[in-house]
Amino acid sequence: MNPPPSIALFEHRFWLQILGDHARFIFTSLAMTEQHQLQQANSFIENLDQLLGEARQAKNGTEVAALTQRAYQQAQALRAFKLEILKAHLTVGVQTSLSPTFYNHMVNEVEEYLRILGFLMAGGQPPLLPPLHYHLLWLKDAEGHASGLRVRFDDTEREFIERSDSFRIRFNDYYNQSVEFSGYQRTGLADFPALARLNFTVETVMQDFREFLATVGGAVRSKEALSVLSPLIPDHMDREECYYLIKLAQVSQVRPPDCDPARPRVNN
Repeated sequence: MNPPPSIALFEHRFWLQILGDHARFIFTSLAMTEQHQLQQANSFIENLDQLLGEARQAKNGTEVAALTQRAYQQAQALRAFKLEILKAHLTVGVQTSLSPTFYNHMVNEVEEYLRILGFLMAGGQPPLLPPLHYHLLWLKDAEGHASGLRVRFDDTEREFIERSDSFRIRFNDYYNQSVEFSGYQRTGLADFPALARLNFTVETVMQDFREFLATVGGAVRSKEALSVLSPLIPDHMDREECYYLIKLAQVSQVRPPDCDPARPRVNN
């Protein structure tokens, strides 16, 4: 039995916008000499924006099924494009201001969407996975977010830099804890008190980080903070943290966040 269209549309409306952000980040990171990659990135921006618009309008199962097929094709192509740039980064070189790890994290995310799309295309409901699956995916990403903020602030913005670094350290600690806890599950235990505590700790700290992102976003838009951040960066990060907390709430005892991971992106 096919899942209700609302389940697929929730995923599409979040992920298609996230992937569209990725295409924008890649486009703005590339040097003008990288004409082929610039053209490809721009094409992904246009195609993903079109699919996102369709996802926001789709209502019935037939429309959603067709959208799912096209989203899968576009996500596969974007994954290959990211890996192509990452491979060049590691070998012959490519003129991009994004690091190899940044590209690697973007590959991790598109692969999570592809995993979900596989179930949707088969007419099934994507299964919810244990909390550690979401911790391993999103905590390393959140560490990258905090690190990315830290290096984009002007040296005079010590408070922003120090707070970013504090979050970076904590997310790295929680990620390392999650790696160890994954090994503990070889005992056959799917849950245990220390994991429950990690879930609640992550919820609290991630909510604090979301408040920090809101502060950063406001300061960037008002020019009150000196940085090379675009408003899209903290906005993108917050939508991902919102999605993470929603998934965590679905598979643990933490409270669901009051946010919409598919809200329209801010304009740069």
